[in-house]
Amino acid sequence: MRLIVALLLFITLACAEQKAEKTYTYKEALALYKKKQYDEAFAAFIQLLETNFASVEYNYYLARSAFYIKEYNEAISAYERILINYPDNERAKLELGRIYFLLKQYTLSKKYFSEVLSGELPDAVRTNVRSYLAQMHEEKLYSSLTGMIYFGLNYDSNVYNNTYYEQYVIPSFGSYGTLNYNNTANDKQDWAHQEILSLSHLLDTSKQWGFAIKNDITFFARTLEDYSDRNIRFVNYTPALAWKAKNTLIDAGITFDSMWFAGELFLKNIGGIVKYSYLYENGDVLTAQFKQMNKNYTQSSYQDRDARFSELNLIYQKRYSALASWYLKEQIQVERKKGGLRTDVSFDSTDTLVGYNRELQKRWKLDTSISYKKLFYKDSNTFFLKKQEDERWMLTVALQHYISKTLIVQAITNGIDNSSNIEPYNYEKLTFSLNVMKKF
Repeated sequence: MRLIVALLLFITLACAEQKAEKTYTYKEALALYKKKQYDEAFAAFIQLLETNFASVEYNYYLARSAFYIKEYNEAISAYERILINYPDNERAKLELGRIYFLLKQYTLSKKYFSEVLSGELPDAVRTNVRSYLAQMHEEKLYSSLTGMIYFGLNYDSNVYNNTYYEQYVIPSFGSYGTLNYNNTANDKQDWAHQEILSLSHLLDTSKQWGFAIKNDITFFARTLEDYSDRNIRFVNYTPALAWKAKNTLIDAGITFDSMWFAGELFLKNIGGIVKYSYLYENGDVLTAQFKQMNKNYTQSSYQDRDARFSELNLIYQKRYSALASWYLKEQIQVERKKGGLRTDVSFDSTDTLVGYNRELQKRWKLDTSISYKKLFYKDSNTFFLKKQEDERWMLTVALQHYISKTLIVQAITNGIDNSSNIEPYNYEKLTFSLNVMKKF
C-alpha cells in the first residue's frame, strides 16, 4: 500500500497547488461573447454555470460559444439542459437540429426540426428548416470514419511482477517435502514505447433498415527496451449493429482478437459482445456491457489454457456540474478451462472502481480513480496445495492537456499493490506513461 499512499499524497499536493482562476461576472462573459472571443467566453460561461446549472442564459451562451469553437458535444449538452426545464424552447430545438445536421446525425436532426415546424415560426426560419429537411431527404446513406492515433513512452518499475517477499515456503516439492526459497530476484525496471491506432467506421442505414452498421478496429503495440520477451502486439476487430432511440443506444456484434507475445502469435479469441447505454436527461449515463469469448492459445505448450471467458461491465457516470463528474464501474469476470491439468486458468473475479474527473484551468483535465479487485482461482495450486486468492489495489492519476481540439498530451501514473495467500504472487509496481494522442 506504500505506492497507493504516495500517489494519494501526490493528488492532494497537485490539487492544492492549482492557481486560482479569474472569476467572471455575467456582464464580463457576455462582453467576451459579443467581441467574438469565443474561447474565452466558453471558459467564462462554464465557470458561471457552476453557480447556476439551470440558468437559460448561461446555458445558451455557453452553447453558442461552444458551437463557434466546434465543441459540439458541449453545445448539445447545454441546449438539452435548457429543454429539461423549458421543453418547448424552440431556439434550443432549432440549434440542436442544426448541430446534428452538421454532425450528419440525421435522425436526431429531423426530430428537432420536425418538432419546431409544428409551432409558430417566422417565414424565413420555416424556409431554412425545410431546406435542411430536403437535404437530409436526398441523403440516402451516411458513412463516417473517425479514429485516434496514440504514441506513448512507458516506465514499469517491476516488469515481471516480482514478489516483494525475501523468502517464502513451497510446501509440496516432490520427495523433499517443503522447501524454504530465498528470493534472489531483483525487480526488473524497463522503459517501453507503445502505439495505438483506433478506427471506427459508421454506416447509418437507420432510414432504410432501422439500424446502423459499425466496424471498430484497434491496433496496439508495446515494445520494451531491454526485456523483449514481454513485447506485445494486439489486434481487435469488432463489427456490430447499432440501434438508437431517444435516450438509448444498443450495440450487438462479434469481436475477434489476436495477440503476439515476444514476437510470436500467442492467442486468438472470438466471441460476442452486447452493449447498452442510457442517457438520463440530467446528463448521467448508465452503460452495461456483456462479452462472451473463446480463448484459444496457438502454441501447443499453452493449449491446455484454452478457456471460455465471460465479462460483465456496469458503469454509471454522474455529472454533477459543468466541470466535474464521478463514475462507478463494477466488472465481473469468469473463466473456465476447456480441459487439461493446469491449475492457474479457471477463476472468478470482481473489480470495483470509483473515479473522478474535473476540468482544471483552461484545456486541462484531471482524472483519478481507485480500484479494488478480488480474484479466486478454482483449482488448488500444485506446488502450494491451496487455491490462490488475490487482492489488488490500484490507484490511477491522469492529467491531460488539450493543445487543440484534436491534439492531446497525457501523463498517467499507476500504483499497484497485489497481495495473495500464495507468497510469490505478492508484488508492488509503479508505472508511468507520457502519451500524445491525435484524433481525426
